[in-house]
Amino acid sequence: MNIANIAAYKFVAIADREVLRGALLQQCTADGLKGTILLAPEGINLFLAGAKLAIDDFLAVLKADTRFADIEVKWSWSDIVPFKRLRVLRQPARLGDLARTRVLAARRAVHRRAGEADVL
Repeated sequence: MNIANIAAYKFVAIADREVLRGALLQQCTADGLKGTILLAPEGINLFLAGAKLAIDDFLAVLKADTRFADIEVKWSWSDIVPFKRLRVLRQPARLGDLARTRVLAARRAVHRRAGEADVL
């Protein structure tokens, strides 16, 4: 098993999500990492896979930001990269708000299919 897989999250205020997104995307691309990084106003959540040296390089860059210096990382190992691509996403609102928005959109879709007006 030669592929390192990491999972980590940290609740911390992130006001500069677009700038951070660009920096993390550039670093992950340079390191050849695959997986997903979610950036929300209230924190970061990530699942990445790649060569151990690439993961170490990414974590050094991430932890250089004082907001993430103490982020706890869970490690596992695999024979293959479990992700097909790299995604670094900005969540538009708090994760709870996003879930509620998706539920409301699903309800609207059900009402439209039934020929009813939007009733919420």
